[in-house]
Amino acid sequence: MSEILANKEIVLQNIRELKACGAEMTEAIAAAGKDVPATAGTFAGSWKDWEPDGKNAAAKSLWLYQGIGYQARTEIQKISEYAPDKATNNYAVRPIPDAKGVFPGVLNMDVDVGMKVRDWEDGKVYLCYANPITSLQWAPHNVPASFQLYEG
Repeated sequence: MSEILANKEIVLQNIRELKACGAEMTEAIAAAGKDVPATAGTFAGSWKDWEPDGKNAAAKSLWLYQGIGYQARTEIQKISEYAPDKATNNYAVRPIPDAKGVFPGVLNMDVDVGMKVRDWEDGKVYLCYANPITSLQWAPHNVPASFQLYEG
């Protein structure tokens, strides 16, 4: 541990480089027309801001809107009426995790096995232990086939 503390700047630089590589990888996956992993919100801070400019957002494109990552499920026009928080069926939510790796629970987010998600109703953290979810529609505590209370 003391070696890590002595080399704190090197460790921090390695973390920054890993995040940059992850961001590039998610962009490449999306550009290839593929869905990015549910955990890709980890890199959403580097995605382009979604703005209502009247242009079309390509299917699978990545966006940052109001501090949340989104992936367009289909091609969609970028107008106020079709913002990610309004045209919710057109975007897969890729929330940004907190410092402990817990993702805020959000309607329409995709969830992979191993993700820790904070329930928006009871505030507790749940672990997705089985049955990955595309477009979460219920609070994690209401989906026992996929989530169990996280005790970590």
